[in-house]
Amino acid sequence: MNIQVDGIGEEQGRERARCYSDLFYLCNHWLGYDLSETVHRPVCDFFVHKDPTKEIEDQDAIKDRLLLDPREHYKTTIDVGDIVQWIICHPNIRIALFSGADVLTQQIMDMVRNHFLINDEFKELFPEFALDEETKGTLQAFVTPARTNWRLREPTVFASTLGSVSTGGHFNVHKYDDVVTAQNAESKDQLGKTRTRIAALHPILIVGGYRDFVGTRYDFDDAYGKFIDDIKEEDCRTETISFGTIRTGSTWKTFERTA
Repeated sequence: MNIQVDGIGEEQGRERARCYSDLFYLCNHWLGYDLSETVHRPVCDFFVHKDPTKEIEDQDAIKDRLLLDPREHYKTTIDVGDIVQWIICHPNIRIALFSGADVLTQQIMDMVRNHFLINDEFKELFPEFALDEETKGTLQAFVTPARTNWRLREPTVFASTLGSVSTGGHFNVHKYDDVVTAQNAESKDQLGKTRTRIAALHPILIVGGYRDFVGTRYDFDDAYGKFIDDIKEEDCRTETISFGTIRTGSTWKTFERTA
């Protein structure tokens, strides 16, 4: 689909259309990431395949995804790209981003926002989303100028740690990126609090919305382990790809790779 925007020519329209549907292409050619076809395309393809002509809730029957990759495998970088792709496909989307530490949450939010603020090539391709010093918001929340439904209370992207978020608002997508850290996985009590906080956030996910969990395992009893325990009894389809294992159930999908 080519969303018509003043000043966008035919060639730019084709580029925009490819960015809507091909996360790997968007990340490599417009977000400035250097991803590997062999290692990283399977991860990009793991996320929701988006179609701007469909409603957000109708994008995919798979609502919960769990990506477990070793450190330094660009999983957060690709997750940032996925957030950007959600936004350009659906200008009225509301995304909640959660992480396990304040510094990490701000770093991820800064990565997302900078594409709309200082990535000049990307801004030229998607000018209606471009932020400036007056519209850039904060490292906790921002709204892109492309939003058409200004009755929405929630920002385009809202970021918080698990421990400080309130239960107000409603979001189409929840992103749990590195909610389990070396610091909050030091004891069974800490692991239990993380699992409880994730469960408490489910009411602010809009019906038909999506949850993506992205991280690295620190303990068999962590939040990711709880997710795996909850779904392991369900029949699923299993495939091995790019040194990892993908399991697909009726409403969930997991991608696990070991170091």
